[in-house]
Amino acid sequence: MDRAFPCASVAVAYRGRLVALQAFGQFTYETDAPAAHPDTIFDLASITKVMATTSMAILLYQRGLLDVEVPVVGIVPSSRTIRQDQ
Repeated sequence: MDRAFPCASVAVAYRGRLVALQAFGQFTYETDAPAAHPDTIFDLASITKVMATTSMAILLYQRGLLDVEVPVVGIVPSSRTIRQDQ
């Protein structure tokens, strides 16, 4: 998958100790973009939406409150108004 993201920072811990810390890539795909560093701060707003929704869905499913076989429109009727090409 080309261009999934321009940069990332990775930390690996083992038994409570940091064993690896590495940054890869640049802030944008432009050739003159600044490089990422291990202390680069990333905006995690987009990933928190996915993490919160996934965690809640797992809990609801485990408690028998979410049927994953039901179409979204069965749970959120207003989703019927969303056009397919959006």
